[in-house]
Amino acid sequence: MAVGLGVTLLLNLGITFLIPGISKGGHVGGLTAGFLVGYLLFYVADRRRSAELPVYAICAVLMVALAIGSVIVAQNATPSLS
Repeated sequence: MAVGLGVTLLLNLGITFLIPGISKGGHVGGLTAGFLVGYLLFYVADRRRSAELPVYAICAVLMVALAIGSVIVAQNATPSLS
């Protein structure tokens, strides 16, 4: 919080919910995924230095799964122009 992260998060969430047309699910999902990955990288890896590789592997798999899932959701949510 000393680097202004809290203010930035609050500002971005405020803009997300106050301005129409901005993807609420995308921003909240990204925030949730960021907290989860941050927890895995900083807290779990710090406790188990010998287990850093599995933590990085879990984060990489999570990132790929979230990317694929977001593309699938976006394709199903986008109205067809034809």
